[in-house]
Amino acid sequence: MKTQVSIVIPTRNEELIIEKNLKAIYKYVKNLSDVGNFEIIICDNSSDNTPEIVKKLGDEMGEIRYHYVNKRGIGAGLRKGIDEAKYDLVLLYDIDMAWKLEIIPKLINEILLGFEIVYASRYSKKSKTKRPLKRRF
Repeated sequence: MKTQVSIVIPTRNEELIIEKNLKAIYKYVKNLSDVGNFEIIICDNSSDNTPEIVKKLGDEMGEIRYHYVNKRGIGAGLRKGIDEAKYDLVLLYDIDMAWKLEIIPKLINEILLGFEIVYASRYSKKSKTKRPLKRRF
């Protein structure tokens, strides 16, 4: 049986990267053989063109949904996205793609193995992150 998944992505003023990155996320998830139905929920509090870009992409790709969040902050966006999710399996992802897309099937697999919560950490001893010094601060 194929997995159904909601991917929640909080955003704020991401017009420079939203289209390219959202298309990449969409294409990657669409091509996952173990994923059936999915949705990408953008929860946004932007003052730039992010909402218009996401709504246009949503018209082209029905699995992309836009929700305005009247409060600033990642927490408000995540809460709104989780509330709006229609599938039981919910992934939280960043639009700046700080995690490689290959993390998505790994997270799904861990949930399907029976874990209720799965998270990734850049600070794990097994992490292969190469972040510049200024990003670490």
